Amino acid sequence: LIPKDIQDKIKKITDRNENNTLLQKNYDGIPIWHFPSGGSKGKRTWTTLSYLDLETESYALAFRALLRGGFWYGAKFLSLYNETHKGGFNLKRASELLGVEYHSKHTMSNYLASKYGKEWIDRENRLNSKLATQEDIKYIGRRISEYISDHKIEIIAGVQPSRDFLVKNDKGNMLTFESIYYNRKPNSFDSVYLAFITG
Repeated sequence: LIPKDIQDKIKKITDRNENNTLLQKNYDGIPIWHFPSGGSKGKRTWTTLSYLDLETESYALAFRALLRGGFWYGAKFLSLYNETHKGGFNLKRASELLGVEYHSKHTMSNYLASKYGKEWIDRENRLNSKLATQEDIKYIGRRISEYISDHKIEIIAGVQPSRDFLVKNDKGNMLTFESIYYNRKPNSFDSVYLAFITG
């Protein structure tokens, strides 16, 4: 579905931007992006988009969905979506457009690794390898709730998979809102005003 002359089309549009700032600043100078799906149906599929498509989608997400859904300028937002997937990438860019203080899953993980060291790293590795025990999931949920409390997070984006995913841990329970909320520390969600959850 991608035109053979896509590079030429993108170059014509990009050349109209005198300093090429949009491409360089927000897309690392990469005009074409490839995103994998999560593979939840057994096989990963790939989506290929130009940076212009991503920018258009991010504007739509920011101003047609997030702003109308309750986001506000300066809000502290924790996204538990993977930024290597298109949805996670768009959430980050949409946050920039709205002036939201964006906290990524990666930033949170680094913070918790620096605070709890080997115990956090080992449990997170088991979770990412789909080898986590219920104790690992409880521990991770409590630590994430601490991050939410420590940083006064006001908005959370999480994943709500089906019961089948929860049992099999196919999407990694660290990303599920349930596994964080039900294992949270008392009062850790006091700052949270809004949570939006999707699958």
